[in-house]
Amino acid sequence: MIAVRKPESIFQTDVPIQGGSCHGRWHFSFDRYFDPEWVRFGTLRVFNDDTLTPGAVWPLHPHREIEVVTYCAAGEFRHADENGEGGVLKEGWVQHTTVGRGMWHSEINNRKDATMRFIQMWFVPSAPGLEPSVEQRAVERAERTDRFLPLVSADDRDA
Repeated sequence: MIAVRKPESIFQTDVPIQGGSCHGRWHFSFDRYFDPEWVRFGTLRVFNDDTLTPGAVWPLHPHREIEVVTYCAAGEFRHADENGEGGVLKEGWVQHTTVGRGMWHSEINNRKDATMRFIQMWFVPSAPGLEPSVEQRAVERAERTDRFLPLVSADDRDA
């Protein structure tokens, strides 16, 4: 069953991170926030709406066995793995990460003069032990205005 939540019921937090802070709006139990009523929705495990101050960095941290979709809502989002590999998402762009058997990565506000807001969704993968990978797509305003735009799909038919 789908429940509509009022904005004031969404957990909010301010977290000090390297070089600044993160203001988070976390829709499901995540990190230090736990609510047994809001743990997941089907395979959707995390739905976070985060804003990083200029130059702020979530330092390298590990993940395992999740599929991550990141949408840059404002500013420039930079992703880097333990080897320094990654990419920059501009406003409106999207990234899909298969974490699979595990990877380390960081999330960075690429701008020193503006905040950066990103929506991140984590899904339970279809199978364990997948090969880690990252792909991103530039999604221009004309492609995403006044329409639904499939960006990721379990079988790649619609994305």
